[in-house]
Amino acid sequence: MARRVVMPGKCRLLLDENATVEQWLHARTQGIGGSEVAALVGESPYATSWDVWKAKVTDEGTMACLGEEPAPGPKVRPELLTDNRIFEVGHRAEQMVGLWTADRQGGIARPAGGLYQSIEHPLAIVTPDRILCRRRSWTPEALIECKTSGDPEPWDEDEAPLHYRIQAQWQMGVCGIKTCYLGCMVFNFDRDFFVVREDFDEEWYKELVAVAEKFWEEYVLTGELPEHDYAHPRTVEILKEQHPHVKFEAIQLPPDAEAWVFTYLQARDAVKAANEYLDEAKTWLGFHLGDAAAGYLGDDKVVSWPEIHQHRISATLLREKYPEVAKECTVESTHRRMTVKKPKQKNYTLHTGENNGEG
Repeated sequence: MARRVVMPGKCRLLLDENATVEQWLHARTQGIGGSEVAALVGESPYATSWDVWKAKVTDEGTMACLGEEPAPGPKVRPELLTDNRIFEVGHRAEQMVGLWTADRQGGIARPAGGLYQSIEHPLAIVTPDRILCRRRSWTPEALIECKTSGDPEPWDEDEAPLHYRIQAQWQMGVCGIKTCYLGCMVFNFDRDFFVVREDFDEEWYKELVAVAEKFWEEYVLTGELPEHDYAHPRTVEILKEQHPHVKFEAIQLPPDAEAWVFTYLQARDAVKAANEYLDEAKTWLGFHLGDAAAGYLGDDKVVSWPEIHQHRISATLLREKYPEVAKECTVESTHRRMTVKKPKQKNYTLHTGENNGEG
């Protein structure tokens, strides 16, 4: 029988690493993972609480984990079932990042073994990337999380991005391991490699557990959709995914829409004013650069204005000279364009049907 690392914490192996795609996906609907809890506290750049809710609740509003257990089948890692090349490269680079991180700590990186579930807080589930052990030992010394990036900016030797630190806290809390090393390979020219140590903070972990359990109770058990984080860039994508086409001519907006209309108008005016200042500054700098490609303040190059040459097909010229070719190569795209205007204060009706004479 193959040996594996035994976690010291109060947790159980919910699913081993040889499970099928179907088994993995089903098991993950039974709780909240480390990257998901980061989304619940608003710190994930990739997902929001809506994404987490969508992964746990069916289209019919029932809990996805209540479905039938999937049948056994061949092992395939579900993380690789993606068309996103960045994610795929990241997953395939785990082995290298794990080995390098462990080597820096004078140990070896062992497989984590699968999906673990906290016994004390069953909603907390984790899939650690690797376990740091001493050579010829299977006793866990620390967790290893394997990351990749195209930009070294969010990383340094003392601190990792916050959403990864949250993920590490969640995993340490479930596994009972007090240290996690976050290793990151940066695919830049210098091939920067960072290893950041994260130590367990019990109070932080308890706060995360409270957030996850509240979310599960209020939204997953009830099937009620959580409020969108309207400031999150992912929410813009969700809006386009959910409402790509027009189905109704018009609707009545709720009363609080008035505040959002004026927020939009004020922000639009602020952006317009900022762009005017930007154009003014850009024009001033351009006249002072004149025919020069760069401008210096002392020894510092602060402005670049090089000459850029581009080659592109002129759609107008193509239609004039080769109309049939242009017709064959023309594809239709659809998007929605939003315009907002100030309401007539004395002459609009809210969706309640009452006239808002006070404006």
